[in-house]
Amino acid sequence: MKKSPQISFEKLNLLYEVSKIINSTLDLNKLLKIIIDLAAEVLKAEASSLMLIDKETKDLTFEVAEGEAEKRLKKIRVPLGKGIAGWVAKVGAPLLIPDVSADPRFYRKVDEETKFKTKSILCVPLKFKDEVIGVIEVINSLDKECFEDEDTQVLSSLANQAAVAIENARLYQQLLEENLKVTRLKNYLSNILRSTPEGVIVLDQEDKITTFDEDAKSFFKVTQREVIGRSYQDVLDRGLTQVIKEIVQKTKEGKKVIDYEFEVKKDEGSSFPLGLSTSTLEDEKGKSLGTVIVCRDLTETKQLITLKELNKLKSDFVSTVSHELRTPLTSIKGFISTLLGDKEGFFGKERIQRFYQIIESEADRLSRLINDLLDVSRIEAGRALQINLKELEVPPLIEKVVNIQKGYTRKHEFKTSFAESLPRVSADEDKFGQILTNLISNAIKYSPDGGTIAIEAKESIEQKHNFVVISVADEGIGIPKDQIDKLFQRFERIEGKETQQIKGTGIGLSLVKHLVELQKGKIGVESKEGIGSKF
Repeated sequence: MKKSPQISFEKLNLLYEVSKIINSTLDLNKLLKIIIDLAAEVLKAEASSLMLIDKETKDLTFEVAEGEAEKRLKKIRVPLGKGIAGWVAKVGAPLLIPDVSADPRFYRKVDEETKFKTKSILCVPLKFKDEVIGVIEVINSLDKECFEDEDTQVLSSLANQAAVAIENARLYQQLLEENLKVTRLKNYLSNILRSTPEGVIVLDQEDKITTFDEDAKSFFKVTQREVIGRSYQDVLDRGLTQVIKEIVQKTKEGKKVIDYEFEVKKDEGSSFPLGLSTSTLEDEKGKSLGTVIVCRDLTETKQLITLKELNKLKSDFVSTVSHELRTPLTSIKGFISTLLGDKEGFFGKERIQRFYQIIESEADRLSRLINDLLDVSRIEAGRALQINLKELEVPPLIEKVVNIQKGYTRKHEFKTSFAESLPRVSADEDKFGQILTNLISNAIKYSPDGGTIAIEAKESIEQKHNFVVISVADEGIGIPKDQIDKLFQRFERIEGKETQQIKGTGIGLSLVKHLVELQKGKIGVESKEGIGSKF
């Protein structure tokens, strides 16, 4: 029996160093470049390339390459089983060809397209959990006539480490993308909920209450602690439970329920009409996860016909919740299940901890966002919003918000500028962050890819009083002069072809204005079409 060649001590040391380098980044593009650079360096090859299998077409695509032909290689797709790389990907075994001219499997089209002369080639599969995800190949040895069996062992060892690192980077990238979807969803829900004071109840498949917000609590005079995790039939008023049972059954039958009217008794003996609307909460495969119930006081609706617009907004909200929540929430649940199911330990403890921290952070931010939305609902209901004014340093607060917003986009540049010795301001820290978050989020939304978002803070003196002026400027589409006056009005949005594809309900800036004025401040805007806006 022929023994496998032993890897030299020198190359074992190199592989150890390679392992540390490969695991130093979760950026997929950087990682792939590092892998092929290391492959060429360790094997002393004239050129190297890395190909991944396209999951849809099953073709091999050149992701990165080392050498002069890199740009031309990226345009080439190699069918599975075609050429040496295709053979390795299909069979799942390494292949060393000392002289490609004598091997019928050699795919000459690549050399013809790139004007590169291949003499010898060593190609090994990239495997993750016994599945081939791509190949690494090195071409033309620089220090000997052709590659040897020891080189096959070395490149295979490198490929094993690389495959795990690639899958980790892919998973991390997917998680970041899903987090971005959650953030966009939260912004959308924020605008919807800010428009109307409504209670939200969510039931699971067993009719147990999983969500019961503050407005629902005020409607039905029970606390979250009393109802969460319990069947609605055990904790709510008997008359109400009969109504909920009826509308939930209709929803399960595929019927949409909008403003099913129910009389709620007040403590003093009077009552008010409550409208109940429902929708099914589904995952991305259409499987039901439960029922969403939105509760709305119909008193003003019956008095003022103009509130029909808010009724439509509420209706849109219910259907949007059932549709928009399914994908990101199910995806996050899938990531958690994947990590929990990693019994073989493919992911290191540090990386697993990082994933959990990201998921936990998103959940915490979602909780804070919902609380903010409920505050806005109180504003719309005419209830005073409580603020906690403190003496605050401006630069750290701005940097905090900017750092969070940077995580939501890789396509924009952020610049901050602070005047020296800025005075402290009297403001509510949470509301200050909410104002900046809304303005910067809008700047991202309306700016082109590659645009710069500039945040500046400087001192101003008016009538012998010191003020801090904070501005957020973008390089976006700008605002027409005839629309600036209505910009801070609720439900008003910029009209034009360029804004039709940008999501929004037109209430974010009206909320910002309210919060600024609540803290004795002022807000304005300067804008030029095609150049950008500055708030």
